Amino acid sequence: MRLLKPGKGLIGVDITSATVKLLELKQLDNSYQVESYAVRPLREGAVVERRIRDIVDVARVLRNAVEHARPSTKKAAVAVPASAAITKTLTFPA
Repeated sequence: MRLLKPGKGLIGVDITSATVKLLELKQLDNSYQVESYAVRPLREGAVVERRIRDIVDVARVLRNAVEHARPSTKKAAVAVPASAAITKTLTFPA
């Protein structure tokens, strides 16, 4: 499966109850290379049982991770567990 266009990067972010992890991948031929990464600790209680309780602290730590990693791309991949996703079907007039 092809994830990226050759030469283009993509950022992945993982937010857990203890850390914010940032990883930038870049495709080279048929493989991927880590271009930059950062792992930053979160204040205890900022994320509890996969729920962000302190958005200001999480945003601050994420900003710090981005400043440390200095990724060359602005494109990011996001994954949300089904239990946290909100879906709604909207009906519009033709």
